Amino acid sequence: MDVRVGGILLALLLVLGEYFGAPWGITNQPFFNLFVLWLGAFFSANLFKECGLRIPSNQELIKSFMAGILMGIGAFLATGDNITSFVMPFVNLSAGSLVVLVGLWIGGFIGIKYQLKELEKKQQVRAIQIRFTKLNPLLALLSLGVLVWLCFKSWDLVFWAAIGMVLQKSNWCMVNTLKEPFFSEKNINTQAVVLTLGLAVLGIWGLKFYQVLEPYTYVLPNFGILGLVGGIIFGLGMLLAGSCGASLFAKSGEGDLKSFITLGVLLSCYKALNSTISLSFLQGPLKDLNIYLPDYFGYSGALLISLVVLGFWLTFSWWNSKTKKLLKRYYI
Repeated sequence: MDVRVGGILLALLLVLGEYFGAPWGITNQPFFNLFVLWLGAFFSANLFKECGLRIPSNQELIKSFMAGILMGIGAFLATGDNITSFVMPFVNLSAGSLVVLVGLWIGGFIGIKYQLKELEKKQQVRAIQIRFTKLNPLLALLSLGVLVWLCFKSWDLVFWAAIGMVLQKSNWCMVNTLKEPFFSEKNINTQAVVLTLGLAVLGIWGLKFYQVLEPYTYVLPNFGILGLVGGIIFGLGMLLAGSCGASLFAKSGEGDLKSFITLGVLLSCYKALNSTISLSFLQGPLKDLNIYLPDYFGYSGALLISLVVLGFWLTFSWWNSKTKKLLKRYYI
């Protein structure tokens, strides 16, 4: 599946999911929903015989733990992973998402600089691949049976399973978007993310404008220092992991051990911090706010701000793909 088609499908699922009371997220969701998300990716990977055990080198295993810890700390400070603190708040017109986006870009750039130095100094050790193509159809059938049974018990889980399938088949990932200007002459991953955000913000904007949805859904208190710092730390962790919070589910569903470990450490670290430290205690002195853009700019102004941000993002990506400025400076 073309990643841009995946981006369109993902936007549709985000809008429908929120409309039917099943908004997407990761760190703010119960384990059961996350399991269905992973199971959807696992089913898709086995259905297309793309699932197999991938054992990384010791160096990459260490990085998976480091990445998980950084992403867990960043998610705690930013009030969620990149989906929970940026994607969903952005399409819900929350100003804090813009602060987190800046942080993700800064952290991503630091991670890219680290990767470039790593490529210069060390020879990459390939992961061990173990394929079991004869088992894939059986695993696909078993996982489909479990998904159907679970969705009959709670129909809104259909959205979670479908998102997992789209993520796995399309390879939609925010890390690819951050890396693309430095490592690729194309910008299709940026197009995919911008499509997701643009179409979803239009849909959610319409639902909120016509008072179908509660206006302050996903308006998080991350407009401030914690949102920025959390985004930076999470962005750095994403680059070390090679996956964003969403694509960790897709890759671990394909049997990638590094992604599975990173995902487990991320969720464990986030839950541990969230249960021992009061984030509101930190947000108060640092003046982190929950700002709903329509309260300050009206619904038309809020939509315009969101679309202008996406327009600049896409224009910069297109400019770089034509001029290859960042590619030449940092890679060639």
